[in-house]
Amino acid sequence: MYHTDIKPIIDAVRNIEKADLVRALEAHGGSYTFNPETNPVGVVFQGIGAESALVLRARIKEKPDGKDVELIVEDAVDDYTVETSLVYAGQLSGITAAIPEPTEKS
Repeated sequence: MYHTDIKPIIDAVRNIEKADLVRALEAHGGSYTFNPETNPVGVVFQGIGAESALVLRARIKEKPDGKDVELIVEDAVDDYTVETSLVYAGQLSGITAAIPEPTEKS
């Protein structure tokens, strides 16, 4: 049966979100550390089914095909890393929104 293939649209959204997050991290020297006590930021990603965790840190990761972002997250059991390719569309923009504008140093 005919259906609309939304995968290219979702991939485009994820690429835009990743580019925005990379720019935000570059403005902070390539990484940003979140304080889960005062500024909890959650993320939902594909693990064994949908999983969620708190983001502790986001950092730029250089890859042969360009820049990516590695997320260091924690759940009730452990800390671990999550690649952006596993993060559901719409989630990276929430991380970017939680990063403040950098302050200029005099």
